[in-house]
Amino acid sequence: MALTTHIALVWSLRYFPTQDGPSHLYNLAILQDLLNGGKDWGNYFYYELRALPNLGYHLVAYPLLKLFSPLVTEKIFVSLNIILFSIAVPVLLRTFGKPLFPASFLLFPAVFSFCLMMGFYSFTIAIPLFLLATAVAWKIRNRTFTYRMTILNLMGFALYFFHLIPFVFYLISLVLIPLSEDEGPKEKLGRTFLQLILASPVIIALLLYVSHGKQTSSQDFSYLLSVDRNLGLFADLLTFSSITYSRLQLVPSLLVLIILVKGLVGLVNINKLHKWHSSDKYLVIFIITMTIMYFMLPFRLGDGSFFNQRFPLVIYLLTLPLLHFGVTVSSKKSFSLFIITSVFLSLFINSLVLSKEYRNIAVYMSFKNITLPSGSYLCSYRQLDIGNKRIDPLLHASCYYALFNKCIDVGNYEAYYDLFPVHFRKDAAILPSADEVTYQPYNIDWIKYPAINYIIGWNINNRDNDKLFFLYSTVKNFKNLTIWKRKRFKDTLT
Repeated sequence: MALTTHIALVWSLRYFPTQDGPSHLYNLAILQDLLNGGKDWGNYFYYELRALPNLGYHLVAYPLLKLFSPLVTEKIFVSLNIILFSIAVPVLLRTFGKPLFPASFLLFPAVFSFCLMMGFYSFTIAIPLFLLATAVAWKIRNRTFTYRMTILNLMGFALYFFHLIPFVFYLISLVLIPLSEDEGPKEKLGRTFLQLILASPVIIALLLYVSHGKQTSSQDFSYLLSVDRNLGLFADLLTFSSITYSRLQLVPSLLVLIILVKGLVGLVNINKLHKWHSSDKYLVIFIITMTIMYFMLPFRLGDGSFFNQRFPLVIYLLTLPLLHFGVTVSSKKSFSLFIITSVFLSLFINSLVLSKEYRNIAVYMSFKNITLPSGSYLCSYRQLDIGNKRIDPLLHASCYYALFNKCIDVGNYEAYYDLFPVHFRKDAAILPSADEVTYQPYNIDWIKYPAINYIIGWNINNRDNDKLFFLYSTVKNFKNLTIWKRKRFKDTLT
């Protein structure tokens, strides 16, 4: 029932409110067009298919787009993501010798996590695959050399192409397996060395990718010692990055935190009487390693941002097999009732929060039936005051207009990064940078970019209205939404 209701929430919203989701859908449609001759977008974009470690979304969603509309494709993708989590967590629990109920229910408060709502689709689809790969690696740790090498590398390459970060998590998990065995230091060192040999093909793939990456300039990492930064990371860790749109989401996350603390206390108490299992030691070592990395690593590594925010969800899920819910029937029943209550309270609050965000998108898409000429350049122009929210689902919502009308979204950030297959053609129009469009549209000198035919304005103040009025005229206007069309040259002279 919990699985069904969470998927039902996804399908109840016409536009699933994520930050980067509209951009992913838009670029997937462009890629499909380019691979089929480029009738709609071929004059503006080109594609470059390479073995990138960021293809999870494309590998799953591209075949779906051949059969379904873009919005339906996204809902199927998110639903598959939730289903994969509902498979991976029970497998993880069973692999490490824990009962499926009630701990498996605790995956649901983490379903609509920061990473999913940010639209980190390749990352989120790779996390349950990482959990499954970790479970399998643990289960086959004593099998033959050839068998382990084959299975470990098959899983490793699959993760590598889905997303680089869960792939790195997987490599860490392999190295830590020998450290949890009840052996001496010399034996552990030998097993660790053997594990590295077993995983050498995927490790070589990682080294080759890193060696061909762009050389980044030196950065100032002094902010890593900031008290505010570390307090924020600590709060994220305690709430497993589930606070995305509203402080109301803090309520179920605190209930889950109480469950985690009680479950971990139960684990400590039971291990005072018995010897720690190697599986528990492995998970504890893994979680400590991930937590240290979470606090020590920077916000950006390579071309990827929000690096730290990707850890809490994984740490949380790895904690579930460690929870111990008491030894008596009454204590287990109490925990089970508390967990189920927390799960459905989380679903109820997320339903309210996501529905509110959807209504904002619905207003933004008030003119979804407007016909914009195919091939037009359109640009988002909006104020970035999102209050206490951590995620802005309207940041790339202009991609919907570009998608439905076969237009070119000027703020298409994916077309500037090598991590994605679609890029702007170099012989296309001169455009402002995606960062300028997204974060500083008020600084754009619109006279320099005559190719921008339409502007989709949101919450534009009077000063910006006056600035645009010289070159653009209002086509549609409703509530906070305004669509502007560039005037003909002779109109700007009158």
